[in-house]
Amino acid sequence: MTSKRVAILDDEADIRTLLSMVLSSAGLSTSVWGNGLELIDELARSPVDVVVCDLIMPDCDGVEFFAKLAGLEGRPALVLVSGQDERTRQLACALAKEYGVDVIGVFGKPIDFAALEACICEHIGRLEGEPDDYDIETALAEGQLRAHYQPIFSVSEGRRLSLWSVEALARWEHPVAGLLMPGDFLPRIHSVATWERFTCAMLTLVCEQILTWRQSGFTPRVAVNIPPLLLGNRELPRLIEDITQRHDVDPSQIILELTEEGEFASLLDDKAVLMRLKMRGYSISVDDFGIGYSSLKRLQGGLFDQIKIDRSFVVRADKDEDARSILSSTAALAHSLGMSVCAEGVESYEIMREALSCGCSHLQGYGLGRPINGAMLEMQFAPETGPRAGEPGAGAAAFCENVQ
Repeated sequence: MTSKRVAILDDEADIRTLLSMVLSSAGLSTSVWGNGLELIDELARSPVDVVVCDLIMPDCDGVEFFAKLAGLEGRPALVLVSGQDERTRQLACALAKEYGVDVIGVFGKPIDFAALEACICEHIGRLEGEPDDYDIETALAEGQLRAHYQPIFSVSEGRRLSLWSVEALARWEHPVAGLLMPGDFLPRIHSVATWERFTCAMLTLVCEQILTWRQSGFTPRVAVNIPPLLLGNRELPRLIEDITQRHDVDPSQIILELTEEGEFASLLDDKAVLMRLKMRGYSISVDDFGIGYSSLKRLQGGLFDQIKIDRSFVVRADKDEDARSILSSTAALAHSLGMSVCAEGVESYEIMREALSCGCSHLQGYGLGRPINGAMLEMQFAPETGPRAGEPGAGAAAFCENVQ
């Protein structure tokens, strides 16, 4: 992909000119387009880094453009700019993401040019420092992966929070770029074999950390993300079991989280692999529920122990009636099937209150605890060094006072 190239698609010539002037002054190379079909043809020949796209246009509207953009190899990131209302813009953003398009910003009109410029420049900056697939293989071979852990709390009948588990989140300690977040490298893993090596490496890090924690009597359950595409490998249960047995980690300490933002294998193959994992004592959770490919049919049969509702519904529950309805109905469905329900993205008291009122039994989010390394987590929660066993630390406790 050619660096620092931005295509601007809008049917208003004045808007195209203004956007081009602003982005050009930031050192970006811009091209302007009034017809989406012509731009798609050009992108097939000469890719760019970012497309700034309007929604309402003649010949090819924004929604049609998303579908065509998704079919391109090496498709660019997308910034939506529209005079439509906020709800329509967010619906369009969600649709573009369902097509697999990377939406990095959504802006209304009149445009906040400074914010739009910052959004695009930040994305371009990440691309310039982004490692390639070979580096990812090197990271796996040279042990540059790290695991950080975010606490997940259960809620008692008295609305008291207790540490229920932690989720292991990948970090890459890159020798040049420093500590990279998952969004900087996970989207660049394309092969099943690489995903398998990555997942096994993360599970190994988790098991090693569990052994370290065990020495101080700190024994939290740990959730490890499993890409659904790995369910097509019938050897997956043995791979996971080999790692946990080698480290003397009981399967009951491991929660396997199937990330829903990815395509599952066949329903029958899924069930067979999940059943074998359940028989070995591992708990199974569906992460990011509500945004991906899983169907309600997959929830039948008692294979899943927990649903984690995607943060896109949770963070809007205190303001958006549709999001609140989805949250409460999903929680009711999960409870009726014998599953617990975790709300992701709890970042404020208002969001936590809505999540609890909608029936969520577990909470996770930056408002309660950010991902930290294993040593810091132990200092915060271990019985002898942190707060009373399993309770939130001081910051989270203060955040939760109003829930009592």
